[in-house]
Amino acid sequence: MIDLLQWRTLPRHPDLWVKHHELRKAVFVDEKGWGVPSFDGLEYDEYDTPSAVYMLSHENGEVLGCQRLLRCSQPYFMKDHFPDSVTEMPLPDTDRHWEASRFTIRQDISREAQAKVMGEICAAGIEFGLAHGIESYIYFTPADLFAVVSSYLPVELRTIGPEIDLSGEKNVAVESMNTLEGLRGLRELFGLPDDVLEPQTVREAA
Repeated sequence: MIDLLQWRTLPRHPDLWVKHHELRKAVFVDEKGWGVPSFDGLEYDEYDTPSAVYMLSHENGEVLGCQRLLRCSQPYFMKDHFPDSVTEMPLPDTDRHWEASRFTIRQDISREAQAKVMGEICAAGIEFGLAHGIESYIYFTPADLFAVVSSYLPVELRTIGPEIDLSGEKNVAVESMNTLEGLRGLRELFGLPDDVLEPQTVREAA
């Protein structure tokens, strides 16, 4: 199941909210060694603000994966810290483009479960984007992972800049288009229902 959360809707799932920050701490601080803030077992940064939208995949009260979405009309990581990483398009500054970040999936679940979570989060992102007039998401991804993912995901992806070093790992900036064709392809590939997100939560968010 995928839920959308913002600061105003946190009372719906306070436990999931905390667990998503715990997952981020386990992956980005403990495993990857990123130099990002953490406190009391929770990872956070300057972009965890009221304007952010969070997608949480969860089952039986446990967070299996997450993703954070940031409006490009507001401060976002790529523009603030690595503006030279984007050379194939102007750096977005409107709500027609959003930045996706903090995408992660638990590693202690089966590969089949991981694939399902990835498909659900990707589909949820497109559903949300189509509902709110978001043309595309931009994000950083490991260069070797992009080569693999772009070969089989039925989504329109393109690199928008050269490889850069992020915390000792080669990354590349990517643009992912939100299209109905891409959404249909994800539903077919991962065996997803017509709506990954509850329509009401989509309307309330953003």
